[in-house]
Amino acid sequence: RLDLPLRTPRGDEGIAFEDAEAAPPMAVRELRPSSTRRCFERDLESGESRLHVFDDFGEQRMTANGLACGSVSSETYRIHPDDPLCASVEIHWTQTLKREDWQLRTECRARQWADKENFFLEAEVEAFEAEKRVFHKRWETSVPRDGV
Repeated sequence: RLDLPLRTPRGDEGIAFEDAEAAPPMAVRELRPSSTRRCFERDLESGESRLHVFDDFGEQRMTANGLACGSVSSETYRIHPDDPLCASVEIHWTQTLKREDWQLRTECRARQWADKENFFLEAEVEAFEAEKRVFHKRWETSVPRDGV
């Protein structure tokens, strides 16, 4: 049960608010259009089902400062109908930033799965200036299911 307080009517229910103030939209030039693709597969031999999600969020250049931003992601979800504990997901994101004389890129990967006792997570992030890797970190952890 959830008890929430009630507001007593005060006779001012007809109050009108002015439109919110906001900055004009930033001017951008599209360098690469966005696209999305979904693909579902079922392995007829093993019975495993896979959903692949590909999102290219495109690339735009801000006309005010020349910064170009882009993003692409790929996700794969797997499961077998007879074994829900085999469910897993793998995700890979790429983000880019660039101007005339420099470019930055991050690559992030993550994988999640479970067994009867634990949830598992592996993740990795890499950062690049041009093609030189300037940062790398990897994580692995597990969390008890605790009845979940």
